[in-house]
Amino acid sequence: MGNWALRRQDADEAEDAKGEPDDRATDPAAA
Repeated sequence: MGNWALRRQDADEAEDAKGEPDDRATDPAAA
């Protein structure tokens, strides 16, 4: 896994947490 993958994952989790608060229940990393 490269840095680009980590940045993409961070951005994806940030979008999930912002757009779908209920994701925290199923995706601890999004909290």
